[in-house]
Amino acid sequence: MVELNCETDFVGRNEAFIQLAKDVALHVYAAKPKYLRREDVPAEALEAPDVTSPEQYYEDYVLLDQPFVRNPSQTISQMLTETIAKTRENIVIGRYVRFEIGA
Repeated sequence: MVELNCETDFVGRNEAFIQLAKDVALHVYAAKPKYLRREDVPAEALEAPDVTSPEQYYEDYVLLDQPFVRNPSQTISQMLTETIAKTRENIVIGRYVRFEIGA
C-alpha cells in the first residue's frame, strides 16, 4: 500500500499519477525496501559489519534509491521526477507498507 500525495484532485485523477502509484506499489511488493528515503536509515544500519558501502546499502534498501523492478536503468526517484514533469505538480511518496502473508 502506497500513500502518494499531490496538490490537486485534478492530478490525482491523471493517468500518469495513477500509473506511478501502481508502479510504486508493484515495486514495494517486489523489492521489499526497508526505508523511504536516505534520512530514514539509522546510522547503526550503515555501520553493520556486512555493509560494504553506504551507497550500495541505499540502493538495496531505500525506496527512492532503488532501481525500478520493471526498468532497472531508472530509480524510483527518477520515476517520481518524470511524473512531476509530466503533471507539472509536486508529487510526494508519503509512506508505504508492505504486507506479507505466511512469512
